[in-house]
Amino acid sequence: MLTIVALCFIALRDKHWVWAGILAAMATATRPNGVALVAACAVASLLAIQKDRDWKSLIAPILSPIGFISFMFFLRQHTTENWAWFRVQRQAWEEGTSFGATAVQRTYDFFLHPVSSPTSVLTAASVVAMIISLVLARKYKMSLVYWSYTVVVLGLMLVPATVTARPRFLFTAFPLFFPVARALRDEDERWWPLVIMVFIGGLITVTGIYGVRGAIP
Repeated sequence: MLTIVALCFIALRDKHWVWAGILAAMATATRPNGVALVAACAVASLLAIQKDRDWKSLIAPILSPIGFISFMFFLRQHTTENWAWFRVQRQAWEEGTSFGATAVQRTYDFFLHPVSSPTSVLTAASVVAMIISLVLARKYKMSLVYWSYTVVVLGLMLVPATVTARPRFLFTAFPLFFPVARALRDEDERWWPLVIMVFIGGLITVTGIYGVRGAIP
């Protein structure tokens, strides 16, 4: 999905609206949070219409949700019921909604009891990294197209009550890496050894937590 999303962003930048719509449709068929590209295509289209009266840009947001809709139809054909995916989430995974409350609670628990729960460690790390990235994205004026995609991805990450902020979901919001890279570029190179050490330490820690405690990142 990440590869397709990146290609879609390139197509939107170059105003290849048909290709952008096709790629977005492919992304929405691969994973549920791929629907964030629908928002990105819609914003890109609105900007193109506002600036250049490019009404052909509407092709991208029109095509973008086809993948998700097709997958729902595929499930309907094979399960003989509507919205089977949502029932699986609700009954099999016992998933509900917390609208960020779970992420806040687990982050708070981590600061009170740092070694009590590996899940709280992962959640707190994800929340802190998300906040820092959002601050830098605002500072360096990240593109509205990237903002729209990122906000939807983060929203889908925080809304669930059971599976909340996780490294893999934050990684999906990869446009946030751009302002972080910009900030590091602007700083003195002496920071790079520290950054590399933090990344290596974080990777080892997450791998260890997953291997020993079974906390899925």
